[in-house]
Amino acid sequence: MKKIDRILTLAIVLLSFFSSCNISSKKEQDTPQSKAEQSITLWMESSIDEHPKYKPLGFSEVTPRYERTDRTLQLTNLIEEERAKNESSPKLDSLKSLLENNKGLLLGYTILHRYSTTGIDGEVTIKEDLFFLDSTFRVATILNPDAFDQILNEKLLFRPDSMD
Repeated sequence: MKKIDRILTLAIVLLSFFSSCNISSKKEQDTPQSKAEQSITLWMESSIDEHPKYKPLGFSEVTPRYERTDRTLQLTNLIEEERAKNESSPKLDSLKSLLENNKGLLLGYTILHRYSTTGIDGEVTIKEDLFFLDSTFRVATILNPDAFDQILNEKLLFRPDSMD
């Protein structure tokens, strides 16, 4: 009877250990980066007619996009004025911190995705597209990366990565 109790105790300990490992790996998968990559991959695989024999090659880092507000516009202008005076100052750091804390409404994310497709003739084509994802990581729009800067309306979108 004691052997059975020990075996049961050992089994419970091992089961709890493996389930805790599974939970931690699930948390790692729930990062914005992994959510974006998974969403894009599933979307591309579901549109086989447009992307035959799709194979992902790589993703850039996911970037959040925010709605520009009067406050973010004001802080951006102050940062540029201060940067023109002095590249590094406590006031500049303070303004950047304020901007980081007042980003505005999250509109979604952008991420570059490089992939290959194979045409009917068997020719492999390597492509790179800029994916716009909404705040729930659903694919909203796909653009040629070069077109992004041409259509970007700074009054609508705020890119914190452009402030560095």
